[in-house]
Amino acid sequence: MHALGKDALVNEVRQVQSQVAVLNVSYGDWWLVLPDRRMILWRYESVMGLLGWKKSDFSAHECTDYQANNGGCVGALISPDGELVK
Repeated sequence: MHALGKDALVNEVRQVQSQVAVLNVSYGDWWLVLPDRRMILWRYESVMGLLGWKKSDFSAHECTDYQANNGGCVGALISPDGELVK
């Protein structure tokens, strides 16, 4: 998340960590649900984990030092109304 410039988002999640639900939609696709009903696409491995969005809707970054051929770390914030917060 640091490489994506998402340090503030990480700090926000840390403050409510005990109240955050972690969802694994499919293998390697991780969503965080915050207590205020916002969601964060933390990372994804497959397109099916994007819950209706397209890969082009997000800017992703490699999550590791080795090259992967799909997915990545995202840190995208989704409003309670289901809108992508840019």
